Amino acid sequence: MGGLAISQAMKNFPEKISVAIFVTAQMPGPTHNISTLNQEFVSRQVQTVVYDPLFLSQKMYHLSPTEDLGLAVMLVRPVRFFSAEEALLKLSEKYASVKRGFIISKNDKMATLDLQLSIIEENPPDVVEEVKGSDHMVMMSKPIELSIHLQAIADKFSSCSHSPHVLEYELLQKKGVKQQIN
Repeated sequence: MGGLAISQAMKNFPEKISVAIFVTAQMPGPTHNISTLNQEFVSRQVQTVVYDPLFLSQKMYHLSPTEDLGLAVMLVRPVRFFSAEEALLKLSEKYASVKRGFIISKNDKMATLDLQLSIIEENPPDVVEEVKGSDHMVMMSKPIELSIHLQAIADKFSSCSHSPHVLEYELLQKKGVKQQIN
């Protein structure tokens, strides 16, 4: 449901977002809106779902470290689906003004490659990247590769040629201050 959260932020705060990046997430658009995405669950009157450990291990974390799967199993919470009223995300000029990126994971068993490609085709983003060898939880299975892609996309849409952390680090080095930047 991360795609809905990003979309709401794009709609409410477009001036604060350089680029919104959807990582194997639902990306609403003119023909691919949240109410359509939730239609199957709403029609069955499903309000929440809880993923069991077997589902998590086989569909979401199958390429992630076992420690991350173990933590996910311990922290699993019910996922609430949005009602039809809540799911209506009217695409506004504000939403449309934000640049969008999409990161594909071919090995995602939750959002299959076919689903990801149909989302991209129905609502083309400004940039598409792929993190190879990742599962649905890209940030767990391939964190370094994901961060490289995120930084590259951010740099592409940034008005600054260097990321703020790089500039801060260079400035500190010139002053002779040794500090690790988190």
